[in-house]
Amino acid sequence: MSSKRHLRRRQCTSKKFHRTEDTALYHARNLNRSLAAKKWHSYKCAWCKGWHVGRRNKKQIDVVKASIAYKRKHG
Repeated sequence: MSSKRHLRRRQCTSKKFHRTEDTALYHARNLNRSLAAKKWHSYKCAWCKGWHVGRRNKKQIDVVKASIAYKRKHG
């Protein structure tokens, strides 16, 4: 088995597949409402070309915060 196939199976098979970004966003928002940690977001999967919902890691959160701060400062 090739390593790419192994990665795809690991990344996609255990996750819920959403056909559209809207349905994935809806699912992420519901998770954020029901759970204390508001880190859920939707993302386009490079393997299956569908949408999944996942949690951002600390590095991703820092990038988002920096982007928001930059937009506020530079309008």
